Amino acid sequence: MPSLFALDHAAYLQPRCSLCWRTGPAAALDTPADSLYAAAREHLTHAHPGAPDDAVEVEPGRAVIGWDGIEPPHVWHNRVFPPTW
Repeated sequence: MPSLFALDHAAYLQPRCSLCWRTGPAAALDTPADSLYAAAREHLTHAHPGAPDDAVEVEPGRAVIGWDGIEPPHVWHNRVFPPTW
């Protein structure tokens, strides 16, 4: 059975730190990966000095119940579930 969070079903991308499980800001699927990883490196530099870059994973996400479709899913997600970085 395919994953419900497979990239082909994703609505946005969101970085998550595997050291503290805090999330970064969600971004549109067409956002360059470099900008997501730059935010991840900044988080690691401040929160976990010396941690390797691969401590942050960029995960696909889907809009959940409550998203009305008026605004892009990543904008809605950042408003309703503010990033914790």
